[in-house]
Amino acid sequence: MSLGESQLTWTHPTGRVPEKVLIVALGPTKLDLLEMTTGHEPPAVVMDVDEVWGINAGCNHLAGRVAYDMLWVMDHLDGEARRLPRYADLIERWAERHKSPIMTSQAGFWWHDRPYVHEFPLQWVVDKVGSVNAYFHNSLPYLLAYALCIGSKELVIWGADYSHEASKRREEDRANAEYWIGFY
Repeated sequence: MSLGESQLTWTHPTGRVPEKVLIVALGPTKLDLLEMTTGHEPPAVVMDVDEVWGINAGCNHLAGRVAYDMLWVMDHLDGEARRLPRYADLIERWAERHKSPIMTSQAGFWWHDRPYVHEFPLQWVVDKVGSVNAYFHNSLPYLLAYALCIGSKELVIWGADYSHEASKRREEDRANAEYWIGFY
């Protein structure tokens, strides 16, 4: 796939163009990743990355002490704060502790002026991939398309367990995630 030119400009919030990104979703295998990365000689495939992106309640790992380069909360942040105030507080404490950006679908009134909150550049991504390819259903597909658009070359994904027997809940976007992985 060749990415189109967009009339809009966008700069990745970390200021880098990460070639290799580790994405940590919330499925059961995230625990395997934690175990693997805390050993004496963790595998290079998960350690030699340019950025680590966490999804949603990933800010809660180890009481917010996991320092992702970027946290993705692809939900309306004001809605999340109304529905789950403690979760919103944990997101805010995580961001203040790590000074790392949060990408969201919609910041809302309460979050819009926070310098670490960035709304997903949907139009920029659609322009880059072409509107016919713009197929999004849930968080991980947005991350995959975004990584493609900023120029990331390799993704390592943990916790995106669409059919793991230990999953408490099945995500509905497996086909959508597979669609975007096909572009890599």
